[in-house]
Amino acid sequence: MCDVGQNFLWFNQGCSIGCAVCDGNASNPNHRDRCGSGMKSTNNDPRFWGLNRGVVPMSEEDVYQWNPWRSPGNAPVFGPCGAAGGGPRRVPTGSPYIDTPIARQGDLGTTLPQHPTGIVWRSGGRAEVKLSVRANHGGGYQWRLCAASRPLTEACFQQTPLNFTRRTWLEFRNGSRVAYDGVYLAEGTATPYHSANSTWALNPFPWTPVQQYGSFEPPCHGGDDRANATDPRPAPLCEGVFPFGVNVIDELEVPPVPAGEYVLGLRYDAENTAQVWTQCADIVVAS
Repeated sequence: MCDVGQNFLWFNQGCSIGCAVCDGNASNPNHRDRCGSGMKSTNNDPRFWGLNRGVVPMSEEDVYQWNPWRSPGNAPVFGPCGAAGGGPRRVPTGSPYIDTPIARQGDLGTTLPQHPTGIVWRSGGRAEVKLSVRANHGGGYQWRLCAASRPLTEACFQQTPLNFTRRTWLEFRNGSRVAYDGVYLAEGTATPYHSANSTWALNPFPWTPVQQYGSFEPPCHGGDDRANATDPRPAPLCEGVFPFGVNVIDELEVPPVPAGEYVLGLRYDAENTAQVWTQCADIVVAS
């Protein structure tokens, strides 16, 4: 699917809760109801926020209340596997999408040819997934499946979210791991199929010390495994705007689905921007 390079530039731009479609416009200013829907945020417990934990929910200071993470799964997307460059129009970003013979600005990941990964999961078993936060937008994420034989729609992916076993690790450059306790959200999500074990995880990397109104303690600190970090810069490993020196590994429950070809989807709802980052990969589920 989206495994064609520039993978961090497949996303959905200009997406707010309560809206029917993304507008494709730049995320800034990011503190507004972009379509005038009047929808109120549903994720209003600051324990599940990565930013602005010190403000009163839905107050004037709660400037991110219309962004996707404030009602996980509700904001629309151009496509559940992302759009090249974020949508049909180019908007100013730090890393603009460069057109290739495979995909151009605005192309949807769902239209790309299959790209077998060789990954085989067992139905009803457990599997590990890995992500890296290239640029920190707060928020949180969900993993899900859609059968490759079905139309790859957001509704299809929402029907099969993958539960977290709550075994999660930080991975450093030499492959070493450090376990940490994740934060999981079940209440206030818009996906109708979540279970008591939750299907959304909070992005573990806080903005501290940048954010004015407070965040949470990072899962590791600047000196932790510095020699093993993937990012050679002297910035703190697990916090700030660019924490991509550390990978996050989650263990997931594979649902008891029929054996066959599937598309694995990652949906990451941003908190301080009106963006939804969605990526996909082709896998096989065996009985």
